[in-house]
Amino acid sequence: MESEKKWYAALSWLDRYRQQYPASANSDLLRARALAATGSIHDAEKYFSRLLSGPLAAQGYQGLGLIAAGQNKKDRAIRNFARAARRAPTNADMLNDLGYAYLQDHQLESARAALFRAGELAPDDARIWSNIALYYLLRNETYQAQEVIGSHQLDWHTQQMIHAEASRLMGQSPARAGGPAPAQAENNPTPFPNQPLTQIFSEDPAQPTNSSRNAP
Repeated sequence: MESEKKWYAALSWLDRYRQQYPASANSDLLRARALAATGSIHDAEKYFSRLLSGPLAAQGYQGLGLIAAGQNKKDRAIRNFARAARRAPTNADMLNDLGYAYLQDHQLESARAALFRAGELAPDDARIWSNIALYYLLRNETYQAQEVIGSHQLDWHTQQMIHAEASRLMGQSPARAGGPAPAQAENNPTPFPNQPLTQIFSEDPAQPTNSSRNAP
């Protein structure tokens, strides 16, 4: 149901599950994701927080980080993603989330460390390489960005997304470089679970291109 984004149906089945079996860390995680995706952010935070002292603490911190990122609370998002990555240091999705959060906060060197780790751990995940291309654009290293885009065969739509995000983060209008910066409302959160260049609970990694590729 997650893969089909049937979040409300997932909640119904979790309610039925709870009638027959005791709650577990796994069921709490599934419920937290579904609650967050349906807009019940306060309840989702409660269930993600319940995971922090157990075996799924990394996933709990990741969920809290995604909520914070969606609310444009960058410092909180970074703290939670960093805690998630420390508890699951080989989880490329969590490193990708951390790297993307650092990019949002213009901490480029910290972003580089997280994203290049993620890229080598999951060389087929186009989302990670999209963020690495974004990192290079933010450093005005256009050639390196295009090299990543070409070698990982990122499609036209993804390329447009990367360039638009780079323009936004550099304070330029995506439609016209050098134009007025788009309005950024602190109280206008993006839809959960986050912007499309970072990890999304319900999606699998993009289709593989070449499993032997490493971070440049």
